[in-house]
Amino acid sequence: MSIFTGCGDLPEKQLRVQERSAALIQTCTAQNIAGYPYSGTLCAGWAVDGCTPGMLYNCTGGPRGTQNNCTFKQTCNPGCLSGPNSTPVTANTQTPVANDACFSGATPLTLTSSSVTGGNNITLTATLQATHTPYAVVNLQQLGLYIAQPCNVPLELPSASTTMAFVLPTAVVTSQQQAAPWVLTNYNDSNGHNRNLVGLPQPLAINPGGSIVIPPLASFTITDVNGNPVTTLAGGASAYTTGSLTDVAPFGGVNVSVTGSPAGQITGGNFTIGAGCTSLPAPATTFGGALTATTSDTSSVNVTVSANSGAGASISHNITVGPAPLAIGNVILNPNAVVGGNSSQVTVTLNRAVIATDPSSTMTLQVSSGNISNQQIATFPGCTGSPFCTAPVTVPVGQRSTQTTLSTTHVSSQDEVTFAAFATWSQISASANLTINSGPCTPKTCAQLGYNCGNPADGCGGTLNCGTCPSGQTCSNNVCSASCTPKTCSGLGFNCGSASDGCGSTLNCGTCPSGQTCTNNVCTSSCTPKTCSQLGFNCGSASDGCGGTLNCGNCSRRKTCANNVCQ
Repeated sequence: MSIFTGCGDLPEKQLRVQERSAALIQTCTAQNIAGYPYSGTLCAGWAVDGCTPGMLYNCTGGPRGTQNNCTFKQTCNPGCLSGPNSTPVTANTQTPVANDACFSGATPLTLTSSSVTGGNNITLTATLQATHTPYAVVNLQQLGLYIAQPCNVPLELPSASTTMAFVLPTAVVTSQQQAAPWVLTNYNDSNGHNRNLVGLPQPLAINPGGSIVIPPLASFTITDVNGNPVTTLAGGASAYTTGSLTDVAPFGGVNVSVTGSPAGQITGGNFTIGAGCTSLPAPATTFGGALTATTSDTSSVNVTVSANSGAGASISHNITVGPAPLAIGNVILNPNAVVGGNSSQVTVTLNRAVIATDPSSTMTLQVSSGNISNQQIATFPGCTGSPFCTAPVTVPVGQRSTQTTLSTTHVSSQDEVTFAAFATWSQISASANLTINSGPCTPKTCAQLGYNCGNPADGCGGTLNCGTCPSGQTCSNNVCSASCTPKTCSGLGFNCGSASDGCGSTLNCGTCPSGQTCTNNVCTSSCTPKTCSQLGFNCGSASDGCGGTLNCGNCSRRKTCANNVCQ
């Protein structure tokens, strides 16, 4: 059966095809796509029918779903034509009618031969001499079992053309098989009426003894998403492969294999050219093969990418596979569950080692608050903020990972935090969850914490007494240090710039007057005056280059002073 789906006033382009015998069918069902039966004289093959294509049938209407509403009326040769007022199969009506007739023009479909050895090609030629505007849609039917479907459907016959030929491969068979291709051509006539020309099935004997012959490649290309040739490809990125054959692909199509040398730098890229086609339809992003660079190297690799159809020589292109853009790989916690008060080792791994040309390798590490308590129950060295704690970390050139220690506090009930790594230069972030369980908490001692003064927390909710400092020392961050008397600028002999006071603070010793510079916190003259002899002068007054004036003497009576030189 053949079903059209309309597209405004244009000929119908999409069909549903049911295999049917070429033998004459006496009784059959003909409906529109809504399931309502046709009434009148129907040209079999263009409606939803199971009748013999190209013949006329008397049909009666009825309720939706009525079966066997048509009986054979008349043999047509070379086919039949739907009437100008026949109801389109796509019309939403409960009473579709047909007023069709036999066709007496040129044969709608011809074959170059009535027999062919399986595996060889057969040429089918569709003909439409009637006016067809803006084009006609040619639908070859009863294909697929032993004859390949045509390439790049729908097949549009331009208004200025009357024929369209198709070279189609046949299947290899072990015993003779019979095929009966026929054609349904849909078009708008000179009055704008939608018409359907149905040709009689054309018998074709497909004989054993043949074989599949695969043609060599004629072309092979590697392109980006815009169809531009690709010569470089970053690790992890993809390109698209396509190509063409020197002849139509045989029945079953041709699988084109794509390989790379050296191995391990690319994957994918294979593509299939369908039977009856010489090339893939565009675009390659839809119909071609996807080729992906898989290298994890930190330097570029020259790769030869080759394609072969299984026959003839390979066609190759050289591409440069470069390092993948730097990205965050994963976060691993060891262990991923601890009793509060204990710690976990965190490893953040990148997708590859950092190289000198990377714009940045500084990422942000973050640990969340407790998912249940919303309190800061975990931290790591250098992080700031509460209850979320963050810190920047830079992975050095040549390294691929960084580590830190995630410390936790005692919790009264099980809680969880998330440790995450992210960066503006990475399209990927990574995270892992640490479960913190309740349990007995062992208070830290002053010695374990490295403290010798003050009252720091013991890590279990209590407070330690780490003592006081001896005379002459002060307690700073729970550690005793010698008392300090700050120095002054004059005591240090400084008269400019900033300097340490020796006790952790900074002195401001002022600025130098004009003409002097601050060197090691002492003002010095910033200019060395020139002499007359250095300037090559022997008479008159001249600048010394530092704001002063030189007296370079007078000339003898016989000479005059010009530009500070006696002449």
